[in-house]
Amino acid sequence: MILAMMRWIDHLSDLGSMDATLRKTDGEARASLMTTRDSPALTATPITGDTVIPPDAKPLPAPHSGYLQVMNLPHIDDCLPDQAAGVWLSTAPGTFVLRGQTVGHVSGLDEAQIEQVQAGLTIGEFRTFEQDATYGLLVLSEIASRALSPGINDPGTAIDVVARQERLLWEWGTTPRNDASPAYSRIFVTEVSPESLVEYAFAGVARDGGGHLEVQRRVLHALDALQRAGNDRMADAARNWAKRTFDYGQSALALDWERERMQETYENAFGSSASP
Repeated sequence: MILAMMRWIDHLSDLGSMDATLRKTDGEARASLMTTRDSPALTATPITGDTVIPPDAKPLPAPHSGYLQVMNLPHIDDCLPDQAAGVWLSTAPGTFVLRGQTVGHVSGLDEAQIEQVQAGLTIGEFRTFEQDATYGLLVLSEIASRALSPGINDPGTAIDVVARQERLLWEWGTTPRNDASPAYSRIFVTEVSPESLVEYAFAGVARDGGGHLEVQRRVLHALDALQRAGNDRMADAARNWAKRTFDYGQSALALDWERERMQETYENAFGSSASP
């Protein structure tokens, strides 16, 4: 996965400036993120804590090893023989799976029909943007981490990435979810979580930017905005990552005044629960 991500970044870098690279990746990330608002669970039935898989359901094994790239729901729906049949896809696009590993469950299907369902799962060598809402955030995060490496030392690019991640997640968090009836009611799909979005966006830069006060303060500013986006789960995730960002900074910042400034920024936004 890291190799695929580096190839994507190198490919974009060959096409033009870093700004063009960021714009292209930002656009891919936005498209996949907004798909999860326009078409939640890929227009299937979302898997929730209340979802019950029938006790007679059979495991659905991955047909190949690699990254789950695309779930072809129209094809899978055509494989279901009647209204009593169902498919529960508990593995999200972007997950690395091994051949034979359980990626979901099926009910009311024979072995031939199960093989047809497997044919609706595209598994490949690399992650792709189409249905993987976290991949664009991860690529942007990796660009920021590379910019912060000792050989490059470009905190300005990292700050640009943080601003883009903030805008992407703000738009996601403030966009109403389409609650129309599922197009594929017999197929159940795991939805992307706000917690995973925040982690993919900020974990890398919070860690690798620990020694850069200007980067860490920008991350805290972004997380402060996201805790106000009106999504309770995103707000909790933002507060959790703000504390971790604070801890990274307190550990990596070299000077007392930097650590004091970091603590001031954190406490102004998130309260005084942190201590140096």
